[in-house]
Amino acid sequence: MLQASHNPLVASPVRIVAAVLEGRVRLMPFEPKQEAIGFHRSMADAVAAHDAKAAAAAMRQIVTEAHQAMSSSMFAASK
Repeated sequence: MLQASHNPLVASPVRIVAAVLEGRVRLMPFEPKQEAIGFHRSMADAVAAHDAKAAAAAMRQIVTEAHQAMSSSMFAASK
């Protein structure tokens, strides 16, 4: 997705994003939430449609969901 944007500022941190996603996978349950999959699908659809507003809204949903999921996972691990 980052490389498909053809935006050098967005595409350049591909390795960093890959590392973050790899770390998240280790923290999160194996089965992804259907809601999260839907957010990513919305993001991909918005990018494909060149709809910047919808892409931004989808990305906010992705980041919010990821933050909430990781916060609960980290909180549970600290107990």
